[in-house]
Amino acid sequence: MQTVGGETWCQNFGTACHSLRSALANFARKISTIETEVLVSNGTTYTNLKAYTACRLIPLDQNPGVRPIGVGEVLRRIIGKAILPVIKPEIFSSLGNLNLCAGQAGGCEAAVHAMSDVFEEEANALLLVDADDAFNSLNRRVLLDNIQYLCPSMAIYIKNCYSVPSRLFVLGGTEISSSEGTTQGDPLAMPVYAIGIVPLLEILKPETSDVTTLKHVAFADDLGGAGDLLKLRCWWNNIVYYGPKLGYNPNASKL
Repeated sequence: MQTVGGETWCQNFGTACHSLRSALANFARKISTIETEVLVSNGTTYTNLKAYTACRLIPLDQNPGVRPIGVGEVLRRIIGKAILPVIKPEIFSSLGNLNLCAGQAGGCEAAVHAMSDVFEEEANALLLVDADDAFNSLNRRVLLDNIQYLCPSMAIYIKNCYSVPSRLFVLGGTEISSSEGTTQGDPLAMPVYAIGIVPLLEILKPETSDVTTLKHVAFADDLGGAGDLLKLRCWWNNIVYYGPKLGYNPNASKL
């Protein structure tokens, strides 16, 4: 059976495609600028976007452990990919050089080369930090509070998608509720995560007087620090203390 993708929907059905594209554009504009009403029925909180945010859930075997991967439906991917280029300049402005995962050209390579150069030229040690199941653990309530100030242009859309737990469906009829983190099938998941941990990265950012003894870089949940051993230990202690408040749980076993 051949799967019909979003590009086919929007381009290959003659005049009907024009109506579809107009409807999608109007829908995208509405959920990006108007907050959806939150409703409560029989003790369950939901919005009119509950079908839009619902996902299939694939449990990925990490051997050991399981990583839940949410697979967003085609409509959500189309809307997300349409919104992202419009607000990307504001996303870059919000992040600055704190996190290089939101679509910056060569962001991953830049992070690797920067840490490599610092380690070779001036650092006593290099520490690479990863977090446990980071995208599914991001503190959603803190994110929704902070994103209004950090990146207002995407705040309403993200609030509409994430203010209420979404429904995740597992093959076999099981359903669970997603109340933390971002949905990895969402095209905005990466920039949303990057903005979500900006407060942590601001805390970790060395003082001007310490720049020569500690430098750090972030790509999504992968953090790298290089410099003087004592400063590096303080940097790690701050990650351990402040990280969990935002849903960033450093995994010391991966160091």
